[in-house]
Amino acid sequence: MNVLECAVFLCMRCIAKAMYSTDSELTMSSIFDTKVESETLTTDEIAEISGCTRRHEQVEWLEKNNWVHHKNRAGMPVVGRLYARLKLAGVNPARFNTDSAWAPDFSKLP
Repeated sequence: MNVLECAVFLCMRCIAKAMYSTDSELTMSSIFDTKVESETLTTDEIAEISGCTRRHEQVEWLEKNNWVHHKNRAGMPVVGRLYARLKLAGVNPARFNTDSAWAPDFSKLP
């Protein structure tokens, strides 16, 4: 699954959510009025995924299972929500990283 496919999937999920809404009037803007979650996982979500409640054990689990994460000033692990969704879906987010940026080939233009 590439980045475009992931974006389409998330967009379709929002549209489906709006379509099956119980509201009598559905507008295009209602598709985008869904609740926005935090960009990072909560402490409880990290504990649920890792099965660990202590932060140092959570960090150990994340490192052992090759999860990209950061530590905040308090030493608590911070994991991106989109990264976690991809990882839990079996998609390797690291394959989206490229060594060089894509650039159009203008050499064929007149």
